[in-house]
Amino acid sequence: MNAHPENQLIEQKVIELITLALEVEPNTIQIHSSMDNTHQWDSMGNLKILVEVENYLQCQFELDELINIRTVKDWINLATGRWPKI
Repeated sequence: MNAHPENQLIEQKVIELITLALEVEPNTIQIHSSMDNTHQWDSMGNLKILVEVENYLQCQFELDELINIRTVKDWINLATGRWPKI
C-alpha cells in the first residue's frame, strides 16, 4: 500500500477489524490475506467483517460495492472511500 500516513492508518485499522471479526490471533491477518488463504474467512466471515467495518465507519455499503470483496486489499480500498478525513 501507499506509504502515506493516512493510508497506513486505514490499512492497520482494517486489518484490526478483520482480525476481530474473524476471531483470529493477532498477526494472522496480513495485507495479502483473503478468503482463499484464510480458513476462518468464509461467506459468514465476510458478513462479520462487513458489520465491523460498517460499525466502525458508521456507514452502510451498497450490495454492488460488496459483490467482489474477497481480500484485505479489497476491504481497504472499500473503506478508504468512506474514511473520515483527518
